[in-house]
Amino acid sequence: TSAPQISPDGKSIAWVLTTRKLDAAAKPADDDQSGGWKTERQLYVAPATGGTPRQLTYAKESPGAPQWSPDGSAIAFLRNGKIHVLRMEGGEARAIETGSFEPQGFAFSPDGKSIAFTASAPRTAEEKDAKWRSGGANVFEGEWRNAGLDVVDARVEASAGEPRRVTNGKEHINGFAWSPDGTRFLVLASESADPYVAFSLQVPKVIAAADGAPVRQLDAQPRALGSIGWSP
Repeated sequence: TSAPQISPDGKSIAWVLTTRKLDAAAKPADDDQSGGWKTERQLYVAPATGGTPRQLTYAKESPGAPQWSPDGSAIAFLRNGKIHVLRMEGGEARAIETGSFEPQGFAFSPDGKSIAFTASAPRTAEEKDAKWRSGGANVFEGEWRNAGLDVVDARVEASAGEPRRVTNGKEHINGFAWSPDGTRFLVLASESADPYVAFSLQVPKVIAAADGAPVRQLDAQPRALGSIGWSP
């Protein structure tokens, strides 16, 4: 069991359950390193007071990072490089359109109308061509791509096209949190997505949710920081 999330009203808990089953009929194969074991991850929900869990997802692709919408009417999760939203009243999970971006982390806005997410910009045609001409050689400093902050409509039927970019990609966004009124973001930013820099040299900032304009830098000295959050 992983990623347990309590619903806004405190009455339900959602989580991802991992199960493993041994296929006794499996035979050794060059491309199979599982030893006959099959792993499956699915999303479940159950009353917080106890009761029979209800399975919410059945697809082959694993769900991850579930989050309740602020009103508790839906659960969003990551699957196959997309944010999916599942209405608790029934129906299939549907993907939110994020264009060419693959979300890494996400959060509902306080009013539930928008979803913000971090994602690295896809490689440009010129970058892909240069990679091809180099024979696929990896340049250590060039492999880390900054993750920016984007916002998209949380309504599946309304999401279309490219999401709205909040940051310009010049900094790597390690983490973020909506302000309670939905007008600002608290972000952990670093100069690069290089693992050492991203972990050890972070700066907490407050930026405008509308356009990413700086509001306040909370620490002048870059340092290793953990999670961030606003008071209610």
